[in-house]
Amino acid sequence: MPEIKSSLEIALERAAALGGGGSEEIAREEGAKRGQVAARKLLIGQLDPAAMAAEMGSLSGGGKAAARQAAGRILLEGLSQTPSRALAGLAALTEHDSGAPQAIKRLSKALGAMAEAENQLADNLAAEMKNDLARAGIGGSAVRPNPLAHPGFAERRDDALAEGRKLYQAALRDTAEVLNLA
Repeated sequence: MPEIKSSLEIALERAAALGGGGSEEIAREEGAKRGQVAARKLLIGQLDPAAMAAEMGSLSGGGKAAARQAAGRILLEGLSQTPSRALAGLAALTEHDSGAPQAIKRLSKALGAMAEAENQLADNLAAEMKNDLARAGIGGSAVRPNPLAHPGFAERRDDALAEGRKLYQAALRDTAEVLNLA
């Protein structure tokens, strides 16, 4: 019965046949690919954080480090689309690193502060718009103000999120440093 080979073994054989690339370089490339795939699967809900961490843990040497860095990049990019999954993945990826829990906690806190500021702004603008409509004699249950249509929305949003963005950027830098991405 023929032996089933992993993609790493196949890549090593090809590199040896071509006479290029050492096994460590190939292990890093394979690790980076596996890290990217695992992180993307986590972000779309096909993998849980523990399984992603196990995927990284199954690698060794340079492959493990490359997988961790590649997964970290994908997870940091995924913070804007799926923050809860990305944060859970980052926590699982860095659970044995000193300083990581604090950096990820600050990242989570900054994201929460920005979301809260945006919700508060939307509530305030909706109330302002409703009051303006009431002063113009427009009222009733059909009145549904749209804060995004407020003429000063963009400027006021930038002001409301300014402090949260500073905290977010600092926490993002700290997290990237823990993952050796900086």
